[in-house]
Amino acid sequence: MLLLSPTFFAPIILLACTIAAVASVFYFILRKPNIKKMAQFFLIVMMDAFYIITVAPVFFKLSRTVDGDVSPFHGNYIPFKTITECIMTGDKVQIFGNILITVPILFLIALSFRKLTFKKTFLISLIVTLSIEPIQLIINLVLNLSANIIDIDDLILNLIGCMMGALLAKFILSFDGKEKCSFGTNS
Repeated sequence: MLLLSPTFFAPIILLACTIAAVASVFYFILRKPNIKKMAQFFLIVMMDAFYIITVAPVFFKLSRTVDGDVSPFHGNYIPFKTITECIMTGDKVQIFGNILITVPILFLIALSFRKLTFKKTFLISLIVTLSIEPIQLIINLVLNLSANIIDIDDLILNLIGCMMGALLAKFILSFDGKEKCSFGTNS
C-alpha cells in the first residue's frame, strides 16, 4: 500500500480547491445568488471534495505504476460485470464502499438546497458520478498511480449512493414539520 504523505495530498487538495472554485463560479453565473449562497455552495463542494479525498484511500488500495505496466485507462465498460464478480467472490466492501462514498455528497446538497426536484437531484447526481472517474484519471496520471479507474459499475453504484443521500436528506427534512424539500415531486 502506498504511504500517504503531505506531498501526496498537495495536488489532490489543489485539484479539490480548483473544482470547488470553478463549480462556484458556474453556480454564481447560472443562478446569480447572493454572496452567502455562493459561499455556502463553495463550502459544500469543498467538504464533498475533501470527503472523497480522505475516505477514498480507506476503500481503495493505491499503488505506484512500475515502468508503465498498467495503463491508467484500463477499465471495465460492461455494466454489472464488476458487481457480479464482487457478489460471486463475496467482496461486499467494493460494492458498499462505492455506494457509501457518495451518500454524503447529495445529502449535504439536498439539506442545503431544500427545493431540489427529483429531476434536478438526479441531474446533480449524474454530474457528480460522471465527474469522479475523470478526476481519478487526472490524479492517477499526475501521481503515476495504477488503478482500475474507469468502471461503469462504479458509476452505477456512485449514482445509487448519491440518490440514497438525497432520499436520506428528504427523510430528515420531513421531521422539520415544514417539509421544505421538494425532492420527489414531479417538477
